[in-house]
Amino acid sequence: MALSALIHKSKTVPVATLTVATIATHGTESPATVAKVASVTVANPQESKNTLLSIADRQKLLAYLEAIGETDPASIDEYLTECRNNPETLTRQLQQADDCLQIKTGDYTGLVQCSGCSYLSGDTCNHHHWRVVVDKWRRCAEYVTAPATITCKSCGHFQSFNKHGGGAGACDAGVQPFGACWWVDTVHECGKYQALGARK
Repeated sequence: MALSALIHKSKTVPVATLTVATIATHGTESPATVAKVASVTVANPQESKNTLLSIADRQKLLAYLEAIGETDPASIDEYLTECRNNPETLTRQLQQADDCLQIKTGDYTGLVQCSGCSYLSGDTCNHHHWRVVVDKWRRCAEYVTAPATITCKSCGHFQSFNKHGGGAGACDAGVQPFGACWWVDTVHECGKYQALGARK
């Protein structure tokens, strides 16, 4: 897979142009003329975005490429050129490199998997409306932990109607409306689950 698929192509930016000033002249029969002021068009700093890779950034990006198994010299050169020419691409790829290298050490701090998010439906994120790899570790500010899938049997809120503690019962946390009940072994999601012994 070409590395260009990982990054956006940078756009060509206009180069500053310069119009040379005309020297003032003074004729014997005509009044002196004022020199024309040089006309300079300055490149927009938001558009001129050529960036030199620092040694540290280059080493990090190369370590990332090695970690994902990229060995093709042409692809590596293209990737580094894209990162060098576009600061936004560089920032994004440095974060991707940080995450990848962090995962390689077994550290998942600050990362999540879609499989544990309440926005996940099948293999689709209902917040971003795109398909996802559900078990891939990633950063996501919109991540919302899905309610736990449990049974009432191990929950302190569950009150069985039977002396043996099984069968049907009621939830004193108000999860079910009055008159409704759960069976002790019914598997379901619950945001108010509290393990037995955790209640004070």
